[in-house]
Amino acid sequence: ETVTTTETPIATEASTTTLPPPTTLAVKGCDGAHIVPGFEVTCEVPGWPDRLVEVHVPAGYDPDQTWPVVVAFHGGGGNREATMRTTCPDGDLRDPGCLDALGDREGFFTISPDGVPAREGGRVRTWNAGGSGELGCVAGTACEVGADDVAYTRDLLDMLASYYSIEERVIVTGLSNG
Repeated sequence: ETVTTTETPIATEASTTTLPPPTTLAVKGCDGAHIVPGFEVTCEVPGWPDRLVEVHVPAGYDPDQTWPVVVAFHGGGGNREATMRTTCPDGDLRDPGCLDALGDREGFFTISPDGVPAREGGRVRTWNAGGSGELGCVAGTACEVGADDVAYTRDLLDMLASYYSIEERVIVTGLSNG
């Protein structure tokens, strides 16, 4: 859904003012709700029904410009919901030093995806870290099933680009298995 504004003269006693030229703004995000800058939404990545993603829209978000993206992968045994806590000093989600708070100040999306569940529907998740020889499978279910985390991440970024005005360049960070 989009909203289109049009150029409309506004008459006042002293003068006539013209609004800016028409623009088309995306108004719904990946969760189907109206985009609210500064808030976080949970979205499903198409084709990956058991691997959701948290999307933090930067506070100053304007769809008429492109925005950087930082993807933060949780560590083994973590999940998307716990990712942001690990980026906060002392785990305090209200701390201005949290990654999503930095994204609000500096102007970037903060994305927290889910790895593969260790058990069906489980909160404990891992990424396919592969392994061979003596190292073997070090990430449980994710490498046992041969999860294609690169394809998942590509699909996630494609999904984001279909709802938000994001840059092609993406910054990735993670903890341990992430």
